[in-house]
Amino acid sequence: AAWRIDWNPKPGNLAALAAELNLGTDAFVFLDDSDFETSLMRAERPEVLTLRLPDEPADFLDALSRSGAFDRLEVTAEDLGDIGPDRPQA
Repeated sequence: AAWRIDWNPKPGNLAALAAELNLGTDAFVFLDDSDFETSLMRAERPEVLTLRLPDEPADFLDALSRSGAFDRLEVTAEDLGDIGPDRPQA
């Protein structure tokens, strides 16, 4: 896990987080309630799934559920090979 809390542009922060976590930026989902921030992310990091949250926080869960962004689970061969004696199986 990692985080960035600062005033730097969010697309750059996301790239820094990806590098720190050794992940591609395409592995991220960016959520924001600002049209400016979501437009900026889409322009600078089109590979990032970017979702505009509703203005009302009470509507966040419904919006995320309807987005379908978290509905899929894909297990890769690499994932299956990563199960060892010290890692519990699901």
